[in-house]
Amino acid sequence: SLSYAFSRPQRSFVPTTGAEFDDRAVQTVDANLAFPLTPGWAMSWNTSYSITDHEFGSHRLNFRRDLHRWEANFSFYQTPTGNTAFEFFVNLIDNPDIKFDHRETNLGIDP
Repeated sequence: SLSYAFSRPQRSFVPTTGAEFDDRAVQTVDANLAFPLTPGWAMSWNTSYSITDHEFGSHRLNFRRDLHRWEANFSFYQTPTGNTAFEFFVNLIDNPDIKFDHRETNLGIDP
């Protein structure tokens, strides 16, 4: 799926820029892609792109594995500032309160 957002802030006086009013519009596109890889594996990717700034924002890549009555999720995140995180969790489908979580942030692969 794709979604487009357009917003224009309320006009305001900005004395530091020399412009009388700053009314720059902000445009973004969000993309979501999800599909099964095999009968037991699924993949999803979410990202955002700023048309205004001509750069990508956050990214999320997730792999989900069906383990009969259990479900495993592997996720990788990258923020617009370049920070990264990896998340792994396994949960029992019949009782989601029984689970195992593991998270790591700033994995050392940042530029």
